[in-house]
Amino acid sequence: MATEIYISNATPHSNHLGTKDLSARVVDRTPLLRPMFLPYFPFFGRKGTLDEVLVDGAAFESIYGAETLDERSPYFNHASVFIKGILNAGGKIIAKRIVPEKDRKYASLRVSLEYVETQVDEYVRDPSGHFKLNNNNDNETTGRKVPGALFRFHVEEIPTVTLNTGAGNIETFQFGMGAQSVSDLTDGNGQVGKRVPLFDFVAPSPGEHGNLNGMALWAPTTISPSPVNYVPLNDAKAYPYRLRLVTKPTATSSPAISYSRLGMPEIDFCLKPEARSKAGVDYHIGDVFLDSYNDLIPENPLVPPTYGPFSRLHVYQENVDFVLSMLVKKETDVEKIGDLTNVTDENINDLRYLFNVLGGTHSDGTPYQTYRRATIGGSATPLGENTYVWAKGGRDPVMTDALFEAEVDALLKEFEDPNSKYMDEVQFNDSVFIDTGYSLDFKRKMGRYLANRKDRWVLATTYVNGEKPTTAAEELGRISMIAGAIRRYPDSQIHGTSAFRCVVAKGSGLLAKSVSSYKKRVPITYEIAVLLTKYWGAGNGIANSRWDWSEGSNNKFNYLIDVTSGFVPYQVRNGYWAAGGMWAQQDERKTSYFPAFRTIFDDDTSTLTNMRTMLVHVDINKIGAEMQRVFSGKDWTQDRMKQEMTEWFYDQLKGNKYGGKVEINVKITFTKMDVQRGYSWHTEVTVFSDHFYTVQTFESINRRRSDKTVDDDTITA
Repeated sequence: MATEIYISNATPHSNHLGTKDLSARVVDRTPLLRPMFLPYFPFFGRKGTLDEVLVDGAAFESIYGAETLDERSPYFNHASVFIKGILNAGGKIIAKRIVPEKDRKYASLRVSLEYVETQVDEYVRDPSGHFKLNNNNDNETTGRKVPGALFRFHVEEIPTVTLNTGAGNIETFQFGMGAQSVSDLTDGNGQVGKRVPLFDFVAPSPGEHGNLNGMALWAPTTISPSPVNYVPLNDAKAYPYRLRLVTKPTATSSPAISYSRLGMPEIDFCLKPEARSKAGVDYHIGDVFLDSYNDLIPENPLVPPTYGPFSRLHVYQENVDFVLSMLVKKETDVEKIGDLTNVTDENINDLRYLFNVLGGTHSDGTPYQTYRRATIGGSATPLGENTYVWAKGGRDPVMTDALFEAEVDALLKEFEDPNSKYMDEVQFNDSVFIDTGYSLDFKRKMGRYLANRKDRWVLATTYVNGEKPTTAAEELGRISMIAGAIRRYPDSQIHGTSAFRCVVAKGSGLLAKSVSSYKKRVPITYEIAVLLTKYWGAGNGIANSRWDWSEGSNNKFNYLIDVTSGFVPYQVRNGYWAAGGMWAQQDERKTSYFPAFRTIFDDDTSTLTNMRTMLVHVDINKIGAEMQRVFSGKDWTQDRMKQEMTEWFYDQLKGNKYGGKVEINVKITFTKMDVQRGYSWHTEVTVFSDHFYTVQTFESINRRRSDKTVDDDTITA
């Protein structure tokens, strides 16, 4: 339809209204892709963030280091065994590095300027601007002294101060809390120097690994091998410094350059706040440093964060501004040349950032008259392109199973809190907590993991790390104890459904030498975890039927040998089953297998006893949570809501999501109360699943061969 506009008269002219775009379309939301088997895993690690991160094998090694999953390293424990097996099978985990708060010692660097105000000899310059040499090859003086400053740099780890409070001693890491102090630098005539912090740098994670991170800081000039960058000098009126980060795999290794995210071996920076080129490129170190080496919040949420050698920086800008004001005043009171030619009393605050505090020269390499490098000695540290300063202070905690378990126990306590961050279904979309061999006391408390969410389950074992095989009676007691503890968290109080989102498996075995060099016994849940990784853990969120445990020989063990089960008498098996447990048996080839994959549900006639059914309900609840996020805020009619939500839900199940082993129906309804409220709806999902077969009634009948009729279906044997 043509657009009507106001036309004042018939003067010949053309009204150009611009382009009306009718080609745009509403973009459908891309279906969420996530593994259905996604364990939450605490672990000891060599390095890496303490925040939870979704990782695959490559990302895990990049963030936490290959040593973390090295069986010979001090970081490797019973949880590491499972992590390595799951990642090697192509799975993903939500990783949580454990470092007790009291043991979080970060490697760090504090760079301070040390200076002493004093009278210095004024030197004669040659035509190039450099100092003229006398016959003794010393700088030739004018015969007078001028007010100046001797300087050097001091690099140290950021200290931790113990404060005595009414609640006891508290250790405070002094990041960003450095203060001016007295230096041991003197002018030789009684003048005492000052130490002024300029920068604090901190490694991204606690531990000794941070001590292998270092840097070079310098002020390039036109005569440097890699000359000064004149863009910020001219555009922002600020001296451009340069920084290079390096790392070492071990303390005795040679340093390797840590390239920026743009692939640059070095970055340029200034000390002037909001320094920016005419092209809009930022140069202030506070604006460019962290982003150059870290991507802590990736635009793609499925991509793990990137951590550089240092992920925290504090610039002591007030200190920087103070020393620059003082130093540039001293210099320009004596002479105004080079970069400082145009400095006046009126513009000194803006142009003070042209002063080269790190190098003591103009950009052409000519030295300042009043700012002299002190003889290096004492506690001073030289800074330069070929001089690396290394972070210090990072220390690993004492890593024991008891300490590890205490920290994981504290985590599960947070999971039980309905107001904790772990209730966030988006950030924490894990589906299972795996008992990798925790103590009996810990096992009693694992139900906290699934207490407040219906989209989580627990894979438990009766095995305790480091122990020898136990008796049948002890195993039965442990199954009963674990299942009983989980049953304190019923699945639905409204519907009267008892707990079923838990699998308890008894027994242990040794990892085959072809699998691992780990020599301790491992719970048989390792086999279940790796099998589920292959079957239920694909990144596309679709079951891989090749590894369906009900098909072929997929229920047989592939990784563990010397399994503790062996022959299990019926009366013993009956006790295990009644308590809610599962176990391994041996076939005639002495191969271990699982006779059934069951949950702890206490009604044998219900398909909720089937582990597959439980896994489907766990995942259905994740889809339900996503459904609310997708359709929240839609001001549609009821009919449209029903139609679109139904279509969306079924779209999430495309591709035989659950291996074709269940049938699912969804109904969107608006109850009387929903209609009255006007903002709510009811989603009912029905899962039609099969029970597993476990009991056979067998008999043999003997008859004469002559009694065979044509209707008898037989083979000759």
